[in-house]
Amino acid sequence: MKQGLKYILLIIIVSSFGKIFAQSLIMTGFVQTDTICEGTTGRMKLAMYNSVETEKQKVFYFKLMFEYDATLMKIENVTTKNAILGDFEVSYPVSGQCMIIDTLAIPNNFRDTSFTTTALFFDVYFTGLHQGVGQVRFISDSCYFKTEEDENIAAFYQDSRDVNIHPGFIEMTLTQTGIGCSYEDKGQAEITVTDGVSPYKYEWSEGMQNSFYPNQAGQLSEGEVKIRIIDGNGCLHDTTMMIETLRAPEIDWTYETLYSETPEFAVKEHPIHFYVTDIGDGYNWNWKAYYTDPVSGIRDSLHKERSEWEKIRYQTDFQYVFLIDNDYEIWLSAQSLITGCDTTIIKEVKVEPAQLDFKNLVTPGSNRFKIDANTNQKLRDVFVSHVLIIQDRTGRKVYETKDFPDDGWDGGGCPNGTYYFILKAKSTRKEYKYQGTLVILGGK
Repeated sequence: MKQGLKYILLIIIVSSFGKIFAQSLIMTGFVQTDTICEGTTGRMKLAMYNSVETEKQKVFYFKLMFEYDATLMKIENVTTKNAILGDFEVSYPVSGQCMIIDTLAIPNNFRDTSFTTTALFFDVYFTGLHQGVGQVRFISDSCYFKTEEDENIAAFYQDSRDVNIHPGFIEMTLTQTGIGCSYEDKGQAEITVTDGVSPYKYEWSEGMQNSFYPNQAGQLSEGEVKIRIIDGNGCLHDTTMMIETLRAPEIDWTYETLYSETPEFAVKEHPIHFYVTDIGDGYNWNWKAYYTDPVSGIRDSLHKERSEWEKIRYQTDFQYVFLIDNDYEIWLSAQSLITGCDTTIIKEVKVEPAQLDFKNLVTPGSNRFKIDANTNQKLRDVFVSHVLIIQDRTGRKVYETKDFPDDGWDGGGCPNGTYYFILKAKSTRKEYKYQGTLVILGGK
């Protein structure tokens, strides 16, 4: 049939122009390679075959026009696979039509040395506008090759296969089936497709997808979750849903001590006032205290004082006395009366020995060098042990004691002048060092 048509075309051309040119049939066809859905772009392959085994012909002008249903789909782009292109031009002279014009270098006229037919391939990208079936057709009198040897090439065209535009939407319901508290990843959700083409594949942006029911997911956190659904046609559908959580109570607490210029400065062996500053809808209060052992480095709760903390468990206002200076973590937890979710507020409380005040002026008969604690305690009561050294300006030691008297030091008969003191004190947890100056007036 093809050979017969070829001879018929040759006769027509000879009759028209009075001379014979090298002629060939250009066979073309479309193949839909991608799924095209409403609102998405897919690829179709265009192959062009030359039917004549001639010497190399250089195609310097190539023009291809084809038409399609512009209400069904829209052409986006055309690219070539195995031709050397100059400035590749894709124009749209008429709605629903596409024209490609370029200069191509095509070796061996679409053929290799083994006489195996090769092809010139194009990728044509269409966007589906509406669901339906259409065709891409060539306009014969507008599609041709023009070569150095030929002024006329008869062409044979084959219409494309049907182009399927699949539905670009599905109907679905999104349901949150489980809920957790705001600090938990316990949300659960389910997608139910009520209208579309099955089977469906589901991809969740987070959480744990159910292996038996992939339209369900759990361990979802609060916020937006993205879901991709691929239907039976291969069309992609994106959607999102918001995962809600139950509110935890908004609570807060603080502490203070009366024995310090800084209210947050906690002093061992003296009451510290703990109280809730924001109750919200909290209830079922629970206080806990933790510390790190300075020797072993092990973090644990207050074993010896656990019974005391059990007594204040449900209180929102209480006083407590720490017997050991240390850095403590104080935890306060409460549940929401409405949702049952709980909140834990953790703060660090540094329990230190009392602050010291140094009276550093020594005068005959009245003023003495004294060390007082702001808790009205004596030095021996604040620290487990201490050593006080006083030196003159040359660094010579003039006084030393491991049991500084409560009434202070009278100067020890030292001459007038400025002196320096160094106090090294040790608590149950660590050592402290204080140093400064003192002045003696009215001495020797």
